[in-house]
Amino acid sequence: MTRWFSSRHFGVALAVTLLLAPAARAADEAQFKATEEEARHEIEDMVFRLRMFHEEARASLMASLALPVFAEYFALPESRANRYDSRGHLVLSERQAELRRRMEGWALALHRRFPIGETCLVDRQGQEHMRVVGGAVKEPAEFSSEENTAPFFAPTLALAPGRVHLSDPYMSPDVHRWVVAFATPLPSTADGKAPGFFHIEVPLALYQDILATKEYSFANAQAPVRDLEEQGRTFLVDRSGRLLADSRREIAMVKRPDQQGGGMGGHAHDEKLEDYLPLARIISADPAFLAAIERMRRGETALIRLALDGKPYVLAFQPVPDRPGWSLGHLDPVGP
Repeated sequence: MTRWFSSRHFGVALAVTLLLAPAARAADEAQFKATEEEARHEIEDMVFRLRMFHEEARASLMASLALPVFAEYFALPESRANRYDSRGHLVLSERQAELRRRMEGWALALHRRFPIGETCLVDRQGQEHMRVVGGAVKEPAEFSSEENTAPFFAPTLALAPGRVHLSDPYMSPDVHRWVVAFATPLPSTADGKAPGFFHIEVPLALYQDILATKEYSFANAQAPVRDLEEQGRTFLVDRSGRLLADSRREIAMVKRPDQQGGGMGGHAHDEKLEDYLPLARIISADPAFLAAIERMRRGETALIRLALDGKPYVLAFQPVPDRPGWSLGHLDPVGP
């Protein structure tokens, strides 16, 4: 009797399992579909944030150059024929100094409104004519005459007026952290050439805030509010497969104390970004995830399903607008 009941119960259980299997698969598929939609939405939102961040920075530069004071400054003959004292410091005329103070006032307004590390006005020879660092005005004795060594110098002067160069990350000699520069040439003078350019440095760590903040805008970036509810993970990788930003991990972007110093001239090139950025494999060393990172490095766009450590995930990724070699990814767990 016991054996008969066991067989019967087993048969009933098997029948129930077979009946429920399609329903379970349908439920799993529904969860995948819902997660894919969420990941797609998250990627679209982050791409919009990055695009708006870049546009806000560009707009700040172009609004600056729309002020007549910049053209007035370089219309002065002495602004195109630099004079130096016995110590090699730039000497400004009374009129130059007056116009410089007006430009500094505008630069200070930008620093109060946006997360800018440095604002600088540079001529075609690489001489600084105005510099504001961390909201503090610098005097001519502190101006660099070697900005022509900056990685953004030549690419910016090669642009047509109205265009903006967005640099690769570099270690700022002034704020001692990894930054990116937004730089635009000044309106051309009578000789048809731009007399110099205006640029701002934005901390690379700002991209971290863009990915990890609940509601981000360029204007409120001074006090970001972390998103503690998001279960997924958003990250940026560069062409080498290293993490530029990660919503779940802080990445050190400040120059190491034993390497700091100077800040008065030239752009040191001894710091290597790869010494600061972890490889994306720190998120997961699963072969499926690493294969996806290779696709991101190649600039592909995709929405894929994968299992990491036995758990189902959805990964969405696509290239970052205006940033060749950068890719944005969002990894979401499937189900509760």
